Parts: sequence; C-alpha cells; structure tokens
Amino acid sequence: MGYVKHAGCTGTVNTNGTLLDRAMIDELIKMEFDELRITLMAGTSEMYARTHPGMRDETFDSLRDNLLYLAERKAALGLRKPAVSLVFIVVSQNYDGIFDFAELANFVRADRVIFRPVDDIEDPGLSKVVPAAEQAISVKEQLIEAKAYLESQRVAHNIGYFLKVFGEQLDTTALYRVIPCYIGWLRVLFQVNGEAYPCCRCYEPLGNVYEKKFQEIWNGQAYSKFRKEAVQINIRKSPVSGCDCNSCSHFTANLRVYRILHPVKGRSARLEGLCPAFSKEGE
Repeated sequence: MGYVKHAGCTGTVNTNGTLLDRAMIDELIKMEFDELRITLMAGTSEMYARTHPGMRDETFDSLRDNLLYLAERKAALGLRKPAVSLVFIVVSQNYDGIFDFAELANFVRADRVIFRPVDDIEDPGLSKVVPAAEQAISVKEQLIEAKAYLESQRVAHNIGYFLKVFGEQLDTTALYRVIPCYIGWLRVLFQVNGEAYPCCRCYEPLGNVYEKKFQEIWNGQAYSKFRKEAVQINIRKSPVSGCDCNSCSHFTANLRVYRILHPVKGRSARLEGLCPAFSKEGE
C-alpha cells in the first residue's frame, strides 16, 4: 500500500478488515491511503457470526472498535483519508440485517456504504446463498428504510443503484454498442493469491505478481490483448472474452472517459437515452 502511494497512484483495498489494528491505522493515515472497502456483511455480532462461521466471537467487536478509532483519529487530525466504505453483500444468511448494518455504518462514521448482490457466476454451490423470492421482497423494503436513515445521517450510499441491479435492471449491452471499454487502462484488481484481473466482471487472470513483476503484467501480451478487445467492444458488438460486459458495474467510469475524449458525441441524445438514471451513483 505504501508502494502504491509512493508511486503517486490512487489505492483502494477490498478487505474483511480483520487484520486492522491501531498501529496499522496510524500508518494508513500517515501515508494518506485513499480508501478502505471493508466487507462486513453484518451490523451486529450475532449477524457477523452467522455470515462468518468459524470466526472468533470478539472479531466483530474488535473490528468495530478499530473503525471507530480510525474515524476519531481522522477527525482529530482534520483529515479525510483513508475514506471508509462498508460493504454489505446481500445473501440469504443476512438479508434481514440491512438496517442494523446502516446503523453500524453511522456509528463508526463510515464515509459510504455499498450494497452488492451476490454473484453466483453460474456456480450451483454459490446459488444456494442467493436470496429467495420472499427474502428479496424483504430486502427491498429494508433498503428503502435504510436509505431514509442514511440520508438523514448524511452517509453516502448506493441504494438506488443497488435496487436496480437487484431487480436485474442493470443491462449495459446497448451502451457497449456505442462506447468502448477503457477499464484496461484505468485499474487493476489483485486477488490475495497474486492473480491480476482488469476488473471484477472478468474471470480470467492476466498474470500473477508472485510469478512476474507487475510492470511485466501491465505491459504484457495478455493485458494488451484484453485492452484491444475492450476498446473495440462497440465495434465487435460482443463482450470481451471471459468477461460479463452485459451487466458491467464499471460503466460509469467508461462513460466518464468517453465524454472526456468525445465531448460532443458523449452528450448526444442517443447516448443519454442509453444511460440509466442511476449512473451518477456508480458502483
């Protein structure tokens, strides 16, 4: 993380937060790391135990206290970094804990909450954690209540966006008939096993940082092939190999770049009609 900041880059870490302690928090504040996205999936210790079988009972309390310490240190120093986004992946085990999660986010002074649907990637095992129809109805009702609460507490959220995704309304097929995908130049996603992916909707790694230097991966043949396919997606009229481009969660980033590069076409009536009303909320 220090290397990323030293190189002048913007860093975001997706983590469960269990290794955070006060010493590490102080280091993150000192280096002005940009954002911690902490996947909690729970707002109470009971729900945390349900969604994290095998974890120690005190893990949730420790994580909550460390997040509060981070908020207090930032406030004392007049700083905004690192920003804290708390992530709640909605599954059948936690579908009834959404408002508790919103209250926790406010208690630890999170900058934002992010709700995400579970992606079963057509895996029969993962399909078991997808909320059932009656649970989905309850999720939507709770989200409406949580939205009002979070806005009253001035905590940013993506609930409007999530409700459209959860209702399977996110379809970026038509959008990528018009604009290219630039994600190959904008970001890289690392898994803890070292595998590098261009985005969370692509399921084939482009290299491993335990086997090659990142510079070799970034400038390598696999990444070049991905970039070429992605930037021509609107010409080929088909998704990038190994990627789910028809329900792309990064379309807002691609749309911003397109409008910078093509200020006239980027504001055309045709494109405006393709862009969902929730595009400003992003991922």
